[in-house]
Amino acid sequence: MSRSPIRHRNAITYCVDQNVLPYALYSAEQAILCTPNRDFDVLICSLDRLDIPQHFADLGIRSVHIDLQSEIAAENLPLGWLPITTYLRLWLPRYFHATYDRILYLDADTMIQTDRLCALFKCDLNDCVIASARDVQQWKNLNKPIHDYEKRQIRHQKYLNSGVQLIDCARYVDDRCLERMLEANQRGEHLLQHDQSLVNLVLMDEIAELHPTWNWQWSSNYPLFSVFAQPQILHFCGFSKPWDTNTVYPRALSVSLYLFLARHFPDQAISPLEPSAYDTTWRARITALIHHALGLRALHKLTKRFETDLTTLK
Repeated sequence: MSRSPIRHRNAITYCVDQNVLPYALYSAEQAILCTPNRDFDVLICSLDRLDIPQHFADLGIRSVHIDLQSEIAAENLPLGWLPITTYLRLWLPRYFHATYDRILYLDADTMIQTDRLCALFKCDLNDCVIASARDVQQWKNLNKPIHDYEKRQIRHQKYLNSGVQLIDCARYVDDRCLERMLEANQRGEHLLQHDQSLVNLVLMDEIAELHPTWNWQWSSNYPLFSVFAQPQILHFCGFSKPWDTNTVYPRALSVSLYLFLARHFPDQAISPLEPSAYDTTWRARITALIHHALGLRALHKLTKRFETDLTTLK
């Protein structure tokens, strides 16, 4: 662990390896710069020893080596396209429960756009262990069975995205959440979405639903919604990322990330495409506007259930 002292009772945490460390630092830097009077620590957690540039240590970002590689590997958790470091997040509450009351786990592919992270830590979890937002595939149809719910014919049940999780550490440990998920894995049930489905299936009735603004999962089908909704935390879920060379995301976002990488990790900086690459025909623009208009009703139905964006639903 870095020498920076533990200062607060809450923490933002990322679980990464060397490959995605730069992107986690991009998000972590935003969390700190957006919250000048923060009451939380910011931790980069890894199964490996990661050295972060001094610039980020000076901001207060701490690198934490958690030596659980052998323990996690022994559980034979399904990996698929995932690195084993992804599963470290399941162990975080047990590791930190004596240090932090709550941790906000964030995927490395998130972008902080709010100065209200302190308020999120204080929200009511409705006697639940975790609070997460619905997976984007349930946004248009709240009762749609997706992923492992569809496979098991589970209907009328929220399926939550695990890329942003607010966790009550003490309750997580007291309720044996990790042990119960590992027991479920040992029963050998095939999981389409790996750790995300493991959390949903085992803790189904113990997860509160966050307002989607706290895990706004970018949709290439409705890009304008991500602009006009002004989400608190933007999540680039899926295989396409803004640090790749593509036109899925706005150029301004790609430029921001490029400038960050060029300064701190120049070997990983990819020049953004020229503005002309983002041009579309009038027909395509009109079609996109009609498509967005048709989706407004579903978006309203999704969000109107919350009294405020800090309300959670059980």
